[in-house]
This record gives sequence, structure tokens and C-alpha cells, in this order.
Amino acid sequence: MKVLVLGWEYPPAVAGGLGAACQGLTTALAERGHGVQLALPEACRPYAEELQGGVGPDPEPVYVSSTWDGAPSGRVGRATQFHPYATDESPVDSSSVGSPRSSLSTGWGAAGSRLYGADLVDSVRAFTKSALERLAHLDFDVIHAHDWMTYPAALQLRMAARKPAVLHVHSTSFDRGGSRMIGGQLGLERGTIASVERAGVRTADAVCAVSEYTRGVLLKHYGARSEAVHVVHNAMTSNGAPPRAPQGAKPGAPPTALFLGRLTRQKGVGFLLRAARLVLDTHPTARFLVAGDGEERARLIEAVAELGLAGRVFFLGSISDEAKLEAYRNADVFVLPSVSEPFGLTPLESLMEGTPVVLTSTSGVAEVLKSAPAVEPWDARAMADALIGIFDSRGQPSGRAETLVKRGQEELSELSWGRSAAALEAVLQGSVQAATSRATVFGMGGAR
Repeated sequence: MKVLVLGWEYPPAVAGGLGAACQGLTTALAERGHGVQLALPEACRPYAEELQGGVGPDPEPVYVSSTWDGAPSGRVGRATQFHPYATDESPVDSSSVGSPRSSLSTGWGAAGSRLYGADLVDSVRAFTKSALERLAHLDFDVIHAHDWMTYPAALQLRMAARKPAVLHVHSTSFDRGGSRMIGGQLGLERGTIASVERAGVRTADAVCAVSEYTRGVLLKHYGARSEAVHVVHNAMTSNGAPPRAPQGAKPGAPPTALFLGRLTRQKGVGFLLRAARLVLDTHPTARFLVAGDGEERARLIEAVAELGLAGRVFFLGSISDEAKLEAYRNADVFVLPSVSEPFGLTPLESLMEGTPVVLTSTSGVAEVLKSAPAVEPWDARAMADALIGIFDSRGQPSGRAETLVKRGQEELSELSWGRSAAALEAVLQGSVQAATSRATVFGMGGAR
């Protein structure tokens, strides 16, 4: 197959997990012998020297303009900007990007600010217009589009080129808590991220969801067709190093739990703090490290004071990749307390460094790490008990902590981007075959 891939992030131009997943799947498709043409926003170009020569044997990426030269969006009051890690209700004042407290500048670096620092609504409009002009004439069999920013372009190319479009859902506005619930239904007002997502998943030839959990969200809240939504689990990009053995307790070190991620409502760090209060009843020297930044930071600091956790919870802010690895290795357990997590790559990273994980049942990664404790995010007692069980076994040969790491690493060994790409390949091929059948029935002959 010849696959036209529409992405918004691609290493080294990354602001979160979206770029890693796009690279893993795209590279694995090329390794499976498919022709891959990658199309990215112009904002990626300064960071993409390593992509010269393209993905596998294919041409270098096509860079599509994301600068809008038409009329402004017409929003009143201030220039606003949405990004795929925030919500419809939390636009960021573009004038603050780069300031010390900007939710984009803290932890995203220059690439994140460049990718999402301007008005993303107009950037998506520009990308869609430019993609139609630059890509419709290319020779491809199917379009594979990553996340909502590329969906409008994919659907317009679908019509212009008469080729099927497969949309990949890495996260949703519902997950991020950014869409209003009205009478138990998702608010899908025109112009919201959720409305773009809904139009995409209801119109595309097929949809790939990163977990069964996300598939359920698309069916229940977005009206997606059951037969059109397929699960393609994420994997983790390997650096070639084998997983580290369980570390065991360091002499004199207090029991330590780690969270690493964006400080947003979605991530459920407030629930972790409530569990921490209970853990301290039996492990009074325990400490809880919170690495990352986001709009919830101030509220979480206030919660620490209200719960009497001062001196037990430490906010590390955004940390480097090297510091992240050290944090994993020095922790006794990694906690992902998310309220709604489409997948979640950080638990996989933690297990690679020999540290067990505690998950919530509302996270997609729990589907592939079946041995990990998975609790309801709001059940502070259950989360505390899971942490206490791991703390109690610190340093015990064949104890609970060591057993969880070994089982988790066995499950991790079954994941690969090649395996994910094989599942994706089946979806892409099915869409091409269905489109060919329709063209034959209606006498279109595949003409553009």
C-alpha cells in the first residue's frame, strides 16, 4: 500500500506522547514494506534534520503550511489557542506563551511552543487548505491521520482524491474533561474540539482507537459506528537496552511514590493526594514526588496544605529526560491516577526501569498490563492499599514489588510498534478494499 500519513508532531518536534506514537506506527509501516509519505506542519521543519531521507526508503516529509493568511477566526476578546493536551474550556492566551507560568512553555520546550504557541484554530485551517493544495495530486491508496488537528484535512483529501481516510484517535476532548455533559450526553457545540472529533469519527472510512477504553468513549459519547472503530494499542519505542531488574529498597531511603505527567484534571493527581494521606497512617516517612506542570499545579499545592501533606509531597516541575529516568529508578512505585486515560506510556517507561506501577481502571494501558493493580481513580482506600502493599515488600526477594515488575516486563515484551503496525495495516487494507468495491459498484473506477 501507499499510505499518506498526516501528523502534527513527529520527533524531534514533540510536545507529548502523540509524536512518539506517530513515529512508532509510521516507521513500523515502512518496515513492513509499505510506501509511506509523511506530511507535517511547517513548524516541524526546524526540528526535523534527522528526517532527511524520509521514513524508511520513502521521500522526505512534505511540510504543509500551518500559517493562516485569510480572515481571522473572529473570536472576541483575545487570541486564543487550543492544543491536544488541553480542553475546550481551557484555551491559552497566546500572548502568555513563553512566560514562566504558561502551561505550554513549562515542560514543552521550544518545539511545543512552536507547534502550539500560535492560534491553533487558524493553524488547523491553514494546514487543511495547504494539505488539499499540496497533497491531493500525490499517488497514495489511503490516508492515515493522527488526532483532531489533521482530521479536517484528511476528510477533505478523502473527497478530493476519492481515497479512503482512516483516523487515529490518541485522545479525546471527553478524556481531558473539556466537553460539557448535558443530560448525560457530550456537549458538541459547533467550533469545539469535540465537534471536530465527532465529525471525523462519524465520517471516516475507519477509526483506530488506542484502547478498548477509548473505543468505548467513541461509541458512547461520539456516536461512532461500532463496525468502523478498531483497537490498535500503543507500544513503546525501545532504545535497544533490556529492561532493568527490580531495584529493591535503597538503604535509608523512605518509601517513594512517583507521578509524572501533566498537572490537569484528567490526570487525577488530586485522588493520589487523598490516597497519600491514608498511606502516611502506616508509612509516616513515605514521600510522594509529582513531576510535571500544568494548570492544576496551584490547586494541587493548596490541596497538599489542606490534607496536611506538607513535607511529604514534592512538586518537581518539568524535568529532563535524564532526570525522568532517575526518578523512575529511585521510586518504589509509579502511580498513574488518571480519571480518563486513552492509553498512557509512562507506566511502560517505569517498568523498563524496574519500577512497579499502580494504575486506574479508567486507563487504556491497564488492558495490556493486566498484572498491575488497577483501582477506581476516586477510591482512595484501594489506591492507598495498593501502594502500601508495594511499600511493605520493599527489598524482599520475590516479594510483591519484584513480582509485579517481572510480570509487567513480561507483558511489556509482548508489545511492539511492529505488532501495532500489523493491526493498523489490517484496518488500512480493509478500508482500501471496501473503497475499491464501492468504486466498482458505482462505476467510479478509482478515478480522482
